[in-house]
Amino acid sequence: MPKPEVIHHSYQPGPFVAYEIESLNIAQWSPEPLPGGQVTQVHLEIHVRGLPIPLVLRFKDPDTLTAIIQQLIQHRNEVWPPQEPTEWR
Repeated sequence: MPKPEVIHHSYQPGPFVAYEIESLNIAQWSPEPLPGGQVTQVHLEIHVRGLPIPLVLRFKDPDTLTAIIQQLIQHRNEVWPPQEPTEWR
């Protein structure tokens, strides 16, 4: 998977909606009953204030999940610089 482009946003009214996250859950998923089923995906479940059901992001391969994690760390470090550099390996 190609490395995603880093995009910097400042507040601009536009065609997007920002929702307040009430809670997050991260879980492994299997098409077979657990325990015993082979897990094949990682799910990020996002409970959004005002929505009746959670939004679930399904990561079906490690490269996609790694790209998301690396981008989150990069933006976190730019917004809230750490005392020592943080890298995810």
